[in-house]
Amino acid sequence: METHGAAPNFSFFADEEEGFNKLRTGFSANLTHPCLGALPKFKAAGLTLPIDTSRLENWDKILPALTGLSDFVDEDGTVWAVPFDWGNTGIIYRTDKIEADKVSVQLFADPEYAGRVSMSDNIYDAYALAIGLKSWENVSAEQVDQMSDFLRKVHNNVRFYWVDQGQLDSAIKSGEIELAFAWNATELALQADDVPVTMVRDADIGVASWACGYVHLKDGPGDDDAVYDYQNAITSA
Repeated sequence: METHGAAPNFSFFADEEEGFNKLRTGFSANLTHPCLGALPKFKAAGLTLPIDTSRLENWDKILPALTGLSDFVDEDGTVWAVPFDWGNTGIIYRTDKIEADKVSVQLFADPEYAGRVSMSDNIYDAYALAIGLKSWENVSAEQVDQMSDFLRKVHNNVRFYWVDQGQLDSAIKSGEIELAFAWNATELALQADDVPVTMVRDADIGVASWACGYVHLKDGPGDDDAVYDYQNAITSA
């Protein structure tokens, strides 16, 4: 604010698809905040500019495991996003409702749990759950068919597809939902409220990791100095 005389202006989207479509239809901005799985679509649509890491004061302080992610940086070293937030998505369940030895991916499709299951509306999360996918590289058509078949069975049990964490947390807390595929933040928030929940971290079942970051957009209304000043500010903590 001291440098530019005002705070940044923000426009919020409900999900990445809405944000992507707004930008494609002419909405103008300097930066956007997609997650790893969606970034290639933004790049393919010609919406993004490479990141000049020489203008980022804290680039070397960001975890290399994040700055080296394949969708954030090309093989030739071109960087497309500044990582900002990351975490896990996994199976979260009410420990007072479901016994630990019963919990598995297959439980989502068990008719016994019809109406007591919630899934993210994020397609990447859903397909990762379906077959324990470790990478989207070299996925075969047969694997996609397997994932889709499993998710159709899961759909019959889903009470609702959650869009925001608060919606899901409230449903788990009330007992409406007993089994969910959710962010690790849900586990932390509910445990802080003494709700008996846990996230499965069994190596055989696994968790999905995610990362999101800031992307420099083409033809934004502001100047590049403001773009990099903002990114230096948010990565300074």
